[in-house]
Amino acid sequence: MLRKVLIISSIAAISACDESPPVATSTAPLIFENQNADRALIDDFDAVLNAERRARGLPNLQEAPALMIAADRHARDMASRGYFSHQSPEGRSHADRITMAGYCRAATAENIARGQMSEREVMAGWMGSAGHRKNMLNSDYRFYGFAEAGGFWVLTLASDCV
Repeated sequence: MLRKVLIISSIAAISACDESPPVATSTAPLIFENQNADRALIDDFDAVLNAERRARGLPNLQEAPALMIAADRHARDMASRGYFSHQSPEGRSHADRITMAGYCRAATAENIARGQMSEREVMAGWMGSAGHRKNMLNSDYRFYGFAEAGGFWVLTLASDCV
């Protein structure tokens, strides 16, 4: 089966934090099975997530490449190794994964889900859960990454650099 590849270019992280999100320093490509379907999935999720935030007077979250990579890697890892946890079998946390993907030091959070059939179903589930909803509506978070692999869904969230 032919795979389509979406490569997110990497740029060296800027030493001084500014208002823009940092990018991944890894040269590893972010691979999607179906580039067009995944872009549509992410765009749809973005619209729903940010509509919920705007309805509460919060600013939109913006995609950050490093957070997208961290979310994608965790979703793929859970799917390929058959576990469902915020902690990997090696003991890595969401903060570890976000840092390894090249994001700066910041406040972070992660939502995970499995078994939902669509990004809207995942969003509805997370909005129905107090802890997940609190993460998504936290006014400190400005950036996000979102991915799905094999029925495992991951949302990573982060503030500006500290």
